Amino acid sequence: MVSKSNHSGLLALLNDHFDVEEGNHANLERAIRRCNVNALKSIFPDFEKHENNTPQASVDAGGGYMLLCAQDSCARRVSVPEEEAIREYLQDEFGSDVSEGWRPFVVRWARAKLPDGQIVRSSWKEEDMTVLRAARHVKVQLEGEDNPRFAEILFFMILCVDEEERYVGVASFFGPPEEHLLKLSSSMYWSFQHLRDADIRVIELTSIISCVTMAPDSQYQTHRTDGSHTDRWFLMQEPGAKLASWTGRNTAEQDR
Repeated sequence: MVSKSNHSGLLALLNDHFDVEEGNHANLERAIRRCNVNALKSIFPDFEKHENNTPQASVDAGGGYMLLCAQDSCARRVSVPEEEAIREYLQDEFGSDVSEGWRPFVVRWARAKLPDGQIVRSSWKEEDMTVLRAARHVKVQLEGEDNPRFAEILFFMILCVDEEERYVGVASFFGPPEEHLLKLSSSMYWSFQHLRDADIRVIELTSIISCVTMAPDSQYQTHRTDGSHTDRWFLMQEPGAKLASWTGRNTAEQDR
């Protein structure tokens, strides 16, 4: 038995979706679609988007981006290549005259959430995890460059200059893909050399397009052994990334 109040609420919901003027066939199509959607949501609750599910100890970086814990308990020194990257970023973005003797102390953040719900981690808190578990590799679109680049996130941080906050990541970049193999494979085999400390940069959080999976490339040395085979990686798209973009699923629950 359905109560009068519930019955009235159901009628109001139906009135929002059905239009008498459109005819029975159009309304029947809408009813079937509504039933299918409700059935899918009952089977897969993650299909239902929840707007107010901001994780605790997070910072809203705008545009659907967030910084997520873990977080440093205090500001700490970083490595020399990381210092140089921060100094170069400040000079390029703010025209700051940073002396060579300046040593930055930063509060690191471990993870970031992208607008599609993907969670990007960092090597700061992921170094001991297996390659298959790693989610610190990203695809980025840098300003002034036509093609996307790929990098490993070392950590995230908030830079404050003249009361302006910038949400950024410190990343170690991969070199360009091996063009000959890329062409032979019809753009299916993306092989990169990790440049490590030779190419560390500060990037805007909003420049991150998606997570990707990078796996050690043991096949490359069968083609070349000229030194470019060392620290070689090949690209795979992040498993579940497309589904996450469809459903808006927040994978932060899996990281706790």
